[in-house]
Amino acid sequence: MRALEIRGLLHRYRDGAVLKGLDLTVEAGEVLHVFGPNSAGKSTLLRLLCGTLVPAAGEIALFGRPLPEWPRRELARTVALVPQEAAVAFPYTVLEVVLMGRYPHGGGFGLPTPADLAAAEGALRRTDLTHLAGAPVTDLSGGERQRVMLARALAQ
Repeated sequence: MRALEIRGLLHRYRDGAVLKGLDLTVEAGEVLHVFGPNSAGKSTLLRLLCGTLVPAAGEIALFGRPLPEWPRRELARTVALVPQEAAVAFPYTVLEVVLMGRYPHGGGFGLPTPADLAAAEGALRRTDLTHLAGAPVTDLSGGERQRVMLARALAQ
C-alpha cells in the first residue's frame, strides 16, 4: 500500500519556487530520509506533508487519500512533525508537553484519558525521559527539549 504519493509538487515563496515538479512514492513500511543543502526545501516539504502549507501546484496523497480531503483532526492523528527548534515559552512539565500531542485524540474537556496517559508514558520511556516527566521544559537542555518534541510526536 502506498503511504505517500506526491505528483508534480511545487511551492513558491516570494523569492522563488522550491520543490519544482517533485514526484515521490513511499510504500507503507519504507523509511524515507530527506537531506540536502540549506534552502533546498526540506522543511517546506515536511510542512506541505503536514498540511500547514498549501502547494502552488501538484498533489499529495496519504494512504491513497488526497491531503485536502483529510479532516484536520484525523490528519493530526496520522502525521506528526518534530520542529527543528522547540520553543516552549511557558514552564510546562515534560509530561504536559508530551500529552499535548494527544489533543487530536480528543479526551473529554481536555483532560487526558487513561489511553492518553499510557501513550505519553510509553513515549517518555522510548525517548529515555521518564525521569524528567515532572521537570519544566524551560529548564532542559536543547537536546533534551528535542527529545521531548520527539516524545510528543510519538504520543500523537
